[in-house]
Amino acid sequence: MDYTDNLTGEPFNYHLSDIMLNADSIASDTGWLNLYSQMLLNERGILKAQVGFDPIDPMHNISLDYVINDFQLSDLNIYSRYYMGFPIILGDMYYKSETKILEGQLNSENKLVMTNVELGDKGGGIYDVPIKLALFILKDRNGVINLDVPVRGDLNDPKVRFWKLLWTTFKNLMVKVAVAPYDALAGGVGADPKELESIDFNYLDTLLTAQRQRQLDLLLQLEEQKPGLAIELVYFNDIEKEKEAIAAAGNLKEEAEIQARADLLASSRMLILKNYLHSVNDSTGIRFSGSNPADPKNMGSLPVFRMVYSLQ
Repeated sequence: MDYTDNLTGEPFNYHLSDIMLNADSIASDTGWLNLYSQMLLNERGILKAQVGFDPIDPMHNISLDYVINDFQLSDLNIYSRYYMGFPIILGDMYYKSETKILEGQLNSENKLVMTNVELGDKGGGIYDVPIKLALFILKDRNGVINLDVPVRGDLNDPKVRFWKLLWTTFKNLMVKVAVAPYDALAGGVGADPKELESIDFNYLDTLLTAQRQRQLDLLLQLEEQKPGLAIELVYFNDIEKEKEAIAAAGNLKEEAEIQARADLLASSRMLILKNYLHSVNDSTGIRFSGSNPADPKNMGSLPVFRMVYSLQ
């Protein structure tokens, strides 16, 4: 069977072959029917599926379990470019789905395992999804990406569609990983995710504690394990609150003296972190920067270096 889709304005052609479909015995009073299917996808991938449904109301009462092996991600290149703007150069996928719809209530567990994924440069795309960064972060040291994508929804609502739900869930997961990658990165270095979020100080504090040293070691380990990952430490602080603490601790009243002390504390914190990183790896690419003083994240903040991750 040859399938063609013109949704994107560019014909997507797909070849399904070696199709086998078996069914249980069927009678007029059958309350639940099971089907078993297998097929070859585009001469490479293999799909095996088991479908059970209520013949009277199959769209609202169905059970679908299927596994896809040896699927070439480049087969989806047209959709990837159309929706996200990234061409798929390489990649294989294993996909397992266990989906149940009972009285129209969708409960779907989807597992994707992708290997050797390589995307091209972004160009267009109707959605601005940071998928390249997200997939890079999710790759383990062997280049394998494991994703669990649970999908829930009420299909009694005519506006709800399964594939739209799946896509929205996947898109939200990619955005979450790219914006807050701490959970995804922590597993590879045996860290608590919070250790990869920020290095915190108190007002008047400039010590390189054992905890802060451990966090720097984790960043160096990440840098080694994931070549191409850019790490930046961005400094935030409510300078007015620290100046109040300086004045109270040193009985200082002159604004110039208080400001000079505040500047010294900020530079000292940055210097001890930099010196430690370069003492362990003198070629580290971990960068430091100061936040915009007008950034609202400074308001009420203790001195903190927030960790920002991106692609080099």
